[in-house]
Amino acid sequence: MRIMNNSGARQGVHTTKGLVWINPGATVDVELSLRQAEKAGRLSFLTIEGEPIHDLPSSQSAGGDEMAEMRARFDASYGALREKAEDLDRQVVVLSAEKDALTRDLAAACAEIEDLRKAKASTSTKLEAKHRGGGSYSVLDADGKEVLEKLSKADAEAFNAMTAEEQAEYVKASTKA
Repeated sequence: MRIMNNSGARQGVHTTKGLVWINPGATVDVELSLRQAEKAGRLSFLTIEGEPIHDLPSSQSAGGDEMAEMRARFDASYGALREKAEDLDRQVVVLSAEKDALTRDLAAACAEIEDLRKAKASTSTKLEAKHRGGGSYSVLDADGKEVLEKLSKADAEAFNAMTAEEQAEYVKASTKA
């Protein structure tokens, strides 16, 4: 078919081979299906000569089937991806809950470690009043080093009843004097 563009602007016409642009005043030879020719014929600025083809060429008619097949494959792929995304969303929820639980466990373990460090520190600085003979008592540290001497039995017993902090203060005050 011959189509002439009688308008002052470039026009597009859908053909069996795709969209064809026609410049103002230009004429082109193209193949149009019956439906394409009917649509183009409604445009008053186009002059159309010749007969449309009644059936699309076999390569074009398969296009509809190919498009349907492509659409079906697309829909299947999209559905599979959507399911995968939903599955990943569920996994994120589960993993987030596990992460929160592990974070709480870690915080508890860190607190326990800190308590053990404090306990170790207090035992390493643990002081004890012991009898040294001759009615005299001395305060010894964890390594057996004497840090305070010449306590009475009553002072030694009172010292051993104190907390580690109280013992440290007592030693500090006694060595200043």
